[in-house]
Amino acid sequence: MSISQTPPVSLHAVRNNFEKSGGIGSGDRYVRDFNQLDEGEQWDLLSYAGQAFGLQYKIFNDGYGGGLSGGNLPLDEIDRRADGLLESVGFVSPSWGSYARLGVDDKGKYAELQAMQYKMESPGAMAMNGIFFASEAGPDVRYRLRATVETASNFSSIGEAGIFVFGYRYGYLDGDRRNYSLWGYGERPGPSKTLSVDETFVVEETHRHIVVNLSSYLGGAYNQTNRANFKVRDLTIERA
Repeated sequence: MSISQTPPVSLHAVRNNFEKSGGIGSGDRYVRDFNQLDEGEQWDLLSYAGQAFGLQYKIFNDGYGGGLSGGNLPLDEIDRRADGLLESVGFVSPSWGSYARLGVDDKGKYAELQAMQYKMESPGAMAMNGIFFASEAGPDVRYRLRATVETASNFSSIGEAGIFVFGYRYGYLDGDRRNYSLWGYGERPGPSKTLSVDETFVVEETHRHIVVNLSSYLGGAYNQTNRANFKVRDLTIERA
């Protein structure tokens, strides 16, 4: 979400961006990243001025295999999607199956994805989608995406780890799309890598409905078991 960089920040404008009614308070945050405050901590709306946080912390379970409850993605949650995966879609296990989940370890909060295939020649992917509305757009308005990506020790040689930013014309996955950032596309990082993401992009005025897509991809390899497992930490999108 993008809010005016100069006070006062309008709560009405925030509600309009997301077409969601109700009060705005510390227990009802609209958009979060992996550094969001814990429950009970104080926060100030002005700290979000001019920034955009595109990947929410909770997971929206109904979108896992495609489709959305009531046709709408909850605006404070993540949509999970799977495509072309044979084994255990939705089975949350670090060793077996394809999954997308959120967790906390000694380094802090993270998102973790694993695409897994067993003797499949066709490609497959596991993904998470977060969203925000870019109320500021145009050729002179730049955004900056930053994150850390950690691939697992068993990350396949045919695997890809992607952090993509798309813009849609009408709404979430609605209308034609613009590709604003395709970090990791076509790259095969290999196992046990720590990679820094630092991308800037411009949002077109006609395509302000932004999707932040984390994607674990496998190209397919017959008679082999392949995993593309990675974690994403400290993902933020802000005005550059």
